[in-house]
Amino acid sequence: ISGVEYPLSSQVTLLNCGSVGQSRILDRRASYAMIDTTHRTVTYWRVPYDWRETWQLMRNEDFPNAVLTRLMDAPATSDTPADWVSYFDQTRGD
Repeated sequence: ISGVEYPLSSQVTLLNCGSVGQSRILDRRASYAMIDTTHRTVTYWRVPYDWRETWQLMRNEDFPNAVLTRLMDAPATSDTPADWVSYFDQTRGD
């Protein structure tokens, strides 16, 4: 969830800060993480970007169809929570 702060443990922590354009969770927005080492927290963020322009630029450069398809329409899997699918369906095309 964008903007939610999570505490880090005192142990070594592995974080996945996100990506742009290769969504595995039906959300086309770019994602990143901000780590606060003083307070030992991490906050994940999602921001919109022009994925349609990115798709066109990638197509012009002959990126593989599998990559273009993932950017356009990341499919739901059996592991995808129903509320994510519902959210994606409501925001599709944004």
